[in-house]
Amino acid sequence: MSRIFILAATTALFSAPAYAQHVHHHHHEAGKPGWSTHVDTRTYVTEIVKADEDDEEIVDIFTHSHADASYNFGNGLSINGSVILEGDPAGHAHGGGASRSGDHFFDDHPLFIEVLTVNYDTDHYGAYLGKFTPDLGRDAHDIPGWWGMLTFEEFQIRERLGVGGYAQTHIDGLGKQRIDLSTFYADTSFLQQSAFYNRSDLNKGDGGPSNTEDFSSFSLNMSGQAGHDDITYYIGYAHQAVDQATQDDENRLVFGLTGTIDLTDHTTLRAMADVTDTTHFGGEPDHDRRYTTGGLELRHGQWTLAGTYTDIHNDAPDPVEGMNGYTMQMSGGYDITDHLGVDVGYQRQDEEGEDSDRIGLLVRYGAEF
Repeated sequence: MSRIFILAATTALFSAPAYAQHVHHHHHEAGKPGWSTHVDTRTYVTEIVKADEDDEEIVDIFTHSHADASYNFGNGLSINGSVILEGDPAGHAHGGGASRSGDHFFDDHPLFIEVLTVNYDTDHYGAYLGKFTPDLGRDAHDIPGWWGMLTFEEFQIRERLGVGGYAQTHIDGLGKQRIDLSTFYADTSFLQQSAFYNRSDLNKGDGGPSNTEDFSSFSLNMSGQAGHDDITYYIGYAHQAVDQATQDDENRLVFGLTGTIDLTDHTTLRAMADVTDTTHFGGEPDHDRRYTTGGLELRHGQWTLAGTYTDIHNDAPDPVEGMNGYTMQMSGGYDITDHLGVDVGYQRQDEEGEDSDRIGLLVRYGAEF
């Protein structure tokens, strides 16, 4: 009962801005000069109610929050930035450190710059340079349920320095179509510095995908409507080069579909599927990994019922890394206002042979200024 009390009391205390990091599409409207800002936060108040070891059954409270700012000069040019305050759920650690144990109350939350770019945009094409998340696959905000986004975050390509561009058009019979292309390398600059919690700095000597300090890594993504306004697709490829003789270049193929059906005037059903298939995962020569995700979201007015299932398939000689796994989550949510909402949910996870069950409450908030 004490843990349930902690969950309820903390939720009441911290029911303020909450959402999370997402893939930023690098397209900003031209012709509207001035500042624009956006705040998105999520605060998770959870309890691991079942784990392989009793001391792993803990209360875990953390937040993923970001604030975006953009200044548009009115001639297609803009400067765009995003800062993230990001905590890891229990069982994961920033910078590849050891997993944390014991109850967690907003522990180890670094604040850092995730995006800082100069953009040029028109109605049909654009370009950008700086620090960014490559456009590849699905916006993490599109994953149904309270926990689905965090599952996708585990294998996203983030914090890259480079250049990119896009082109978009409307094709009769198919709808809006877009292609994104970028070349990049992992951020080893001063832009990776963090406040509040000192995450490990990345250096070129550490190795890993795209940690080359040259433009030998790239991503290509095609997306758009699949002949109907309510059906969208994407297919993408990323090549991340490595510099270490003991590692191999990582190659990633992603594809997915989303469909939406209006069941009534106030009820909508949305389904999504995603496959992310990676060879030489993390630069490891003998490790391939594939994430296969399916999700459903039923929305009626201000109410939402959602869930996802992600199958994790590994092909590796190491007995632990070669284990398959999955993450399953379901939740119910209510939008209190246009900006503020809450969700209650359940997650079951099998990762590297260890099972855990988690329950909790999510408070989310988003607003533009």
